[in-house]
Amino acid sequence: MVVGDLVEIVATQTTGIANGSVGIVVKIEQVTKDITIYWVNLGSYGIQSPFWGEEIRLLNERVE
Repeated sequence: MVVGDLVEIVATQTTGIANGSVGIVVKIEQVTKDITIYWVNLGSYGIQSPFWGEEIRLLNERVE
């Protein structure tokens, strides 16, 4: 995933955001080699919230 990707929340563990919510990745933090945090702008909630990779699913297909 990269900044600008459209994602769906599929398995929220820490935020309380409803599964099925859609947002845009606005920031990516590489904490360690194995740990990445994705900040997602959730327009329906009016917030940006952090998610683990396993909590979100990529919705858009990238065309090369």
